[in-house]
Amino acid sequence: MAELARKVAEVRNLTGRDKVVLIGNSRGGNAIRNYLKNGGGAAYVSHAILSGAVNHGLYDWEETRGSEFNAKGAFLTQLNAGPDEVVAGVRFMTIRSDNNDKYAQPDGRFLGKPGRPTGIGFDAPALKGAENVVIRK
Repeated sequence: MAELARKVAEVRNLTGRDKVVLIGNSRGGNAIRNYLKNGGGAAYVSHAILSGAVNHGLYDWEETRGSEFNAKGAFLTQLNAGPDEVVAGVRFMTIRSDNNDKYAQPDGRFLGKPGRPTGIGFDAPALKGAENVVIRK
């Protein structure tokens, strides 16, 4: 989070702008959301665009609850807490495919566990309170 905060400050300084737009893909969505919700970043960011982000994890298994990718873990539980899953004052957009995001799959084959349900659906990158865009084949 500290590295992202430094980069945002650097860009704001270079551009003279009060706020920036952050764009992230896959795990980058976790870093952006954590910075906005827990690192004070909402004061410096106008928009967050997340593509194929793992917003609801890769799985919801009882084991490995300490992983940032476990939907049942503390990290994602606190990021997704509340009536909206976005941060007030920041406009969010998520972009996902209809069923082709590698880590938004109901089957664990990409996690090395083919046939094991992940508990995650194709819509896992979407966030309540965001503009959620679906790219269809």
